[in-house]
This record gives sequence, structure tokens and C-alpha cells, in this order.
Amino acid sequence: MAKRLRKTSSGVFFRNTLYRILALVISLLLWFSLVHNRVVKQDFRLPVRSSGLKENLVIASLDPPDVIVRVQATGSDIMKLKRKDLYYEVKLAGFDKGKYELALDKRNIMGTENLSLFQLPERYESIRVVIDEKEEKFVPIKIMSKGAPPKGYKLMEPMILTPSVVKIRGPKSVGVIETYPVDIEGMTESVRKEVTLDIPENTTLLRDDSDKIFAQIEIVKLKTAELSDIPVRISGPYSLVYPRVVSLKFEVPVSMDTKTLRDSITVRLDLKGYEKGTYNLVPEIDHPDAVSLIDLDPSSIQVIIE
Repeated sequence: MAKRLRKTSSGVFFRNTLYRILALVISLLLWFSLVHNRVVKQDFRLPVRSSGLKENLVIASLDPPDVIVRVQATGSDIMKLKRKDLYYEVKLAGFDKGKYELALDKRNIMGTENLSLFQLPERYESIRVVIDEKEEKFVPIKIMSKGAPPKGYKLMEPMILTPSVVKIRGPKSVGVIETYPVDIEGMTESVRKEVTLDIPENTTLLRDDSDKIFAQIEIVKLKTAELSDIPVRISGPYSLVYPRVVSLKFEVPVSMDTKTLRDSITVRLDLKGYEKGTYNLVPEIDHPDAVSLIDLDPSSIQVIIE
């Protein structure tokens, strides 16, 4: 009798579990059907591509690089659109060198024939295109940097690049190629470092990918140097200039001696064009790029012109 009860209980449990699973499957199928057939709205970001441009021309700039369109369709149709290669085409056949503003047109949405599902946004008034002549030429490389050495150290500029020019094919307006920023934050030693070029859109670098570009980054340790009794060189008429000498304080590379520093400094006061009167003027101080002026004593010079 006990065995029959156990078998009956097991059968009931099995049937109840089976019914729950079937109910869950049916619910999921109903939910999936509803989602698949329910009309919803979703935004699509489409890249902007161009076509039809003459062989001797090239796009110098294209703004914006993509457009956002709104789709109103069933869930199943949206899933199908997501699997397509959708893009917005700017048709430039017959265009010459110049600047253009082109109004958006749904007919330029490519990758689908069902354009009735799409709505163009109001915030994009037009696509702006600059077309330039295409040419091959050598252009200089401009090194970009970010960060700075710690206090007591200085980056010596300019940083030397090897090579310093590259050959490109692209818009005539491109006159220089920049590097991606070289991070010099916290550097205390000189180093030779490989750099990467930031190639503009629609520009081709005409060199082997294996060719490397290096920057020589010179970092020098600094010291404080003081110079006294530096004469002020005066040009132009005057009645009185006081004082005629100044004291200077600099931050200089540790390798620079005082005599070399003194010989490289010029303090100038240009009085040409000044009318009669009394003035307190700050002199111009010429010094090498490797040094930085910290202090000038006195901070100004008294000038009397009668």
C-alpha cells in the first residue's frame, strides 16, 4: 500500500512539473510573438559615405561623419535592419573643388529598399563637404606632446624627429602631419621614442608600414643660477635711466656654466617712440630657450625723457 502511494505521488509531481514547463514555453512564445509584431521606434546611427567624386579630387572634410535616423517598425523588421549594412550616401558626381552644404534626403539611405520605415532627424540641417584637389607631396611632421617633466627638470625643444618629413597623397590643403601625443609626464631622462602619425581622413601615407619614425626627447636636470651687474643696453633718446645694471635669476641645465650663461644674456631697453615724461619700464631680456627667467631685480627701470 505504501509503495502505491509513493508511485502516485511521484507521478503527480512529474505531471505538475511538465505542465509548468509547457506553460512557461507557451508564455515565452506569446511574448516573443507580441514583441516581434509590436510596432516600436528605434534610432539607427548610419555612417556617411561618398561616391562619384572625380579621380583628381578628394574630400578634405565631411561633417557630420554619421547621421542618426529614426525607424518606426515591428520588432522583427528592426531585427532584420540591424543585420544589414546601412549607410547614408553623399553622391558627388559632377562636383568640383569647393565647399558645399547638402540637404538630407531619405533616398540616400543605402542598404535597404524599405525607406518608408525611416524618419530623418530635424537637428541635422545639412551635410557639409569640402572638396579639394588631390596631390602627392612631401610634408613636414609636427610632433605633439602631453604632460610635463617634474619640477627641477625641463624638456628641451624642439624635439628632433627622424625622418622629419613624409610623402602623402591627399587633399592639397594638408600642409603638415601631426603625431599622436607623446606622453612626457614625469620623465627625468632623455630617450629615443617611436612615434605614430595621426593621418587625416582621405589622406594616404606613401611609405612602407615597417618604416619607423623616432623622436629624440631631451630632458635636462635644472639648477638655479644668479647673475648680477648685467648692463642694460639702451636705444633711443633719454635724460636719465636708473639703474643701469640689473640682477637676474634663472633656471638652467646643470651642464651650463655661469660664464656661458652670462655671455648669452642681453638686457635691452628700447626708448624709441617715447615722448617726454617719466616712465617705469620692464626691460626685454634675451636668453637661450634652454633657460627660464625666475626673477628680475629691480622689477622695473626708471626712465626720464625731457
